[in-house]
Amino acid sequence: MSGKSLEETKSGFEVVALEPGDVDAVFCLDQACFSKEVAFPMDLFEFLIKSPDCLCVCVKDKGKLAAFLIAQAINIHKIQLITIDVSPDYRRKQLAKMLLEFAHSHLGRRGFKRIVLEVAVNNQSAINLYQKMGYKYLRLKKKYYPDGADAMQMEKVF
Repeated sequence: MSGKSLEETKSGFEVVALEPGDVDAVFCLDQACFSKEVAFPMDLFEFLIKSPDCLCVCVKDKGKLAAFLIAQAINIHKIQLITIDVSPDYRRKQLAKMLLEFAHSHLGRRGFKRIVLEVAVNNQSAINLYQKMGYKYLRLKKKYYPDGADAMQMEKVF
């Protein structure tokens, strides 16, 4: 997939594959989006971006990372959404929705039937987006995050 546009939208933004060379920008964006306790370490991003069982895609604007999504296969029918990060400069531009729509289509064509995720119970804007995109509540995970926050587990069936 090497940096080629996977999908271009009417907004002019393109969904492209994340590359190993993007790891510094991915790490920095994650640090900007989440607290130090919740943000992922650099070596995890290095592993995920290189992993053949992961979908790692992003939106760039003039070469600058605006948003990214990482999902990892659990088995041949189920995939875990690891994270969606959107730069504060690019929020409210539908980039998370665009990445999710791409992921749903891409993964469905590859035979996946379900996608699961965890979202902090206090992240109402993300919960609203997931609900609008067809995700359903599965269960509450108490003290899921390293900072002690609870998470809502959600699932979408394709």
